[in-house]
Amino acid sequence: MRIIFHEPLCAGVVHAPFNAALVRTALAAWPEDQGLFLGEPGHIAHVRGLFERHWPEEASRMQWQAAPIRPESGGWRIMRAEWAGYRRTLDEAAAPGVRCLLLCAASGSSLLPLKMLMHARRTNTPVVAVLHGVLGYLAEPSPKTPWRWALSLRQTLRIPHPKALRYIALGLSIHARLAEVVPWASPWFDSMDHPYFWEALEPASPPDNAPVCFGFLGVTDRQKGFDAFIRLARDVRAQIAEARFLLVGHLGAGNIPADAESLIEGVGREPLPPAAYASRARETAYAVWTGNPAFYQLTASASFLDALSFLKPVICLRNPYAGHYFERMGDIGYLCDTYEDVRRTMESVASAFPSVRYRQQQLNMLAGRKLLEPERVAAQLRASVERNMPHPH
Repeated sequence: MRIIFHEPLCAGVVHAPFNAALVRTALAAWPEDQGLFLGEPGHIAHVRGLFERHWPEEASRMQWQAAPIRPESGGWRIMRAEWAGYRRTLDEAAAPGVRCLLLCAASGSSLLPLKMLMHARRTNTPVVAVLHGVLGYLAEPSPKTPWRWALSLRQTLRIPHPKALRYIALGLSIHARLAEVVPWASPWFDSMDHPYFWEALEPASPPDNAPVCFGFLGVTDRQKGFDAFIRLARDVRAQIAEARFLLVGHLGAGNIPADAESLIEGVGREPLPPAAYASRARETAYAVWTGNPAFYQLTASASFLDALSFLKPVICLRNPYAGHYFERMGDIGYLCDTYEDVRRTMESVASAFPSVRYRQQQLNMLAGRKLLEPERVAAQLRASVERNMPHPH
């Protein structure tokens, strides 16, 4: 049997760690199957590189094939590309011997052609679509312009649902929140822990007597709270001048305050190569996460998962996603209720580093993150594919 993976949205390094882990998760779910990954050539290079580095013994089970992805802009051009892309992929999935089609990502607008084509073709091959950050927009007001409203996720979810299609929400806390926000759509969703792989295999404590380094992990955007991180750098360094602040990643769209580069090291707009990203992550003592708590009711955080990967205890604003994993893993950092709580916590650990607790937090992360390893998550993915599997007509 064959598993088809299709990444219709992402180019380059974006979502490459998730997709590499998803490939391993599916191959672990069906140990006798082969896989075919369709995606943008640059993205394939990153996903394949990560996959073969972490699971070299599985390399022979995968094929990789370049496929067009949706353009970033263009209105009708985007729609035409999505229709053509899903038509080709559903043709591939209809071939004999295909177990399932795994869509690595989907947007609100892309569900329109997907669902309509599945209805028109009476698709029987199970299709499972992973919904990432797009779910966070269900917590926001509906777009005001008719075009954006019609293609928003909330509206495209209302299109009649094909029997062979399932959606995946990346975590139990997200799945539970969906039942409150879109109760009519929640029966089409399954929960799956966000599969990941780990860069640090054992804890490494910061050097004795070195200034504490606080890291902001990942690409910045309006939901992740980089503005708050800049403000924290101002406020904390006003009290503890030697505290360090480091951007482990790169700037996304938008302007930043003029003093950001003097407060925070590593500020730049170019994505970091994996080795440089890992090097910066290892410099940090704590990962600081100041994302919008409302947004992270409905979406997972790659920044949080990177903190687990590098065994960096987190200092974060309380949100349901982080809270869920604190409950499951124990003391893995500091959950703070307000900005002032975050600031006070950072000043406290920077002025008197809690070495014993820090080491225990790292050990808790090391043990707890096993929940997210692909081999553990495989059963959840298998259940989603097999649930309500349609029978041929």
